[in-house]
Amino acid sequence: FPTMTPTPVPPGKPDVVIECIFFYGLVIQTESDECVQIINRGSVSADMGGWSLRDVSDGSSSYTFPSYTPAPSKSIRVYTNEVHIE
Repeated sequence: FPTMTPTPVPPGKPDVVIECIFFYGLVIQTESDECVQIINRGSVSADMGGWSLRDVSDGSSSYTFPSYTPAPSKSIRVYTNEVHIE
């Protein structure tokens, strides 16, 4: 009898999306509570090193991700003008 060879499963794909934009901050002077929340909805980790966020509406500064790899279903928030430990 022939031996059954399993069909290889194709690798999954990352699916990184902007899940939410908190643009109406309560801290008026510094806008430190404004943030963008990003999630990896994919089935594998996503290499986001070198990706960047930029506010095109007013030309303010951008943020470029250092070496960062979110696992599936994990999210991250990028805040304006403040460090938050989450």
